[in-house]
Amino acid sequence: MNQKGRKIADIIFSLLFIMMITIPLLCINTEEYVESEIENRALTSWPGLGFNKEYNDWYLHYAEDRIGFREDAIKFFTKMNHNLFHEFSEELHMYGKEEYVFPADEGYIQSYQHLNTDENLVDSLAVYLENTNEYLQAKGIPFVFMICPDKKSVYGDFFPDYINVNEEKPDTLELLKDKLDRAGVPYVIPVEEFRQAAKTTQIYNKKYDSAHWNDFGALYGLQLVSEKFRNLGSVAPVLSEDDYNLSFEEMKTMEFIDIPINEQVPYYTLKVKPALSTNQNLEGALKRVNGTSIQHYKNPDAKSDETILVFHDSFLQSNKKFFVNNYKEVYLVSRQNYEGIQYYVNVLQPDLVLYENAERAFADDLYAYTNLRNIQYQMPYEVAINGESEKSESSLSLTITNIEGASLQDNILYYDKKSGVVEVEGELAGANLKDYGIYVKYKDRYYEASYGGFGGGKVISASFRSNKMKKGTMEFIAVSKETGEEISLTSYKVKKKSSETNSN
Repeated sequence: MNQKGRKIADIIFSLLFIMMITIPLLCINTEEYVESEIENRALTSWPGLGFNKEYNDWYLHYAEDRIGFREDAIKFFTKMNHNLFHEFSEELHMYGKEEYVFPADEGYIQSYQHLNTDENLVDSLAVYLENTNEYLQAKGIPFVFMICPDKKSVYGDFFPDYINVNEEKPDTLELLKDKLDRAGVPYVIPVEEFRQAAKTTQIYNKKYDSAHWNDFGALYGLQLVSEKFRNLGSVAPVLSEDDYNLSFEEMKTMEFIDIPINEQVPYYTLKVKPALSTNQNLEGALKRVNGTSIQHYKNPDAKSDETILVFHDSFLQSNKKFFVNNYKEVYLVSRQNYEGIQYYVNVLQPDLVLYENAERAFADDLYAYTNLRNIQYQMPYEVAINGESEKSESSLSLTITNIEGASLQDNILYYDKKSGVVEVEGELAGANLKDYGIYVKYKDRYYEASYGGFGGGKVISASFRSNKMKKGTMEFIAVSKETGEEISLTSYKVKKKSSETNSN
């Protein structure tokens, strides 16, 4: 090739190299919430602006996770690596003994080795669960916390021999169990139970979907949960295999990547298919973190009249079949909405609350737990006043700033039954606001108002399920946490919105 030809080739190569670098950067995914199907985790969110080492680390994580064509590149590299060397990409999967497949990301492996146990994180979660349990106990609602174990915690005997465990460091789940025992929080962390079951039943597949249990594991795990709820007073029966048909589906490739396998995967289906309904207005109106989901199912022929509210990770995302037969109403809410438990409880009025965490969440999304220790609950009125209440005068005041699902005219709150949720927001003014609990007296019941809804501050909100509202009087009340004295803040007559109201 002559000099001119070499120069043209160099220019073309340089241009291609620059394009390879710049095009993925220009195509970076800036959506607020993104889940990786391949890695079964939420990709790093934008951390905000900051100029310290922690922010610099998060910017690096953000760029690595959000760069354009990332998932396509991972799939291509993984398939080529497997075809050439019978090995997976180190960041996705790895082979253990007897061809068992495990996730291979750094956090997952370090968790197995006890190298990334974060006692501050575990302690924050324990404080959050203790506060949640105390609040729900005060409302007479049984609460159970569940950890869905990683495959490595159940089938550790098949983990690669070259990956060693540091026995001198604590295991995350054992540390958490100890803290929950001391806090009196009911839990199901079935590592030992699963290890025993795994001796006779394949409760996690050998290869397909290495991050999750299969239906054998799901049924057994949720049987343990229903037993725990029964011990706490639930009338719903223990989940039974007799209600399901069992079949197997042959999986010829791994999930998300075109790697050949040949595995029989178990699936349960209900023998009697329930006539499920849902309230789409309610689903659409409920608050949620962007990118997360809320599912609602109602089965009039369920085995109990109880309503269960489930906060879940990916293990329970598509497992409504293990709830709808036992409970008349089922709400499945993504676990990222953990700050809104009081909001959902007040709106949905469940009989039971289950909070499920995947074990790998401790390694994957630590950032999501930074507020756990600081989440506060407004205790029920009967608990908060500690005796007889007294009316009092005070400079404390409430200004209503926003109403959704209803309208306010001439001091009358007109609610729309089809709106799903009626929410009234207001701003408190006065001194020592945190010394008061805010309640709404409506239909001879007291409802807790939340400070800021999903966060703190002097903004309060009260939410109601619109199709359960009736004519009456709604009064906002402040109650002194120290003396039990009541301060009437504002009140409204409540009526159903009519066509005449709409025309006005």
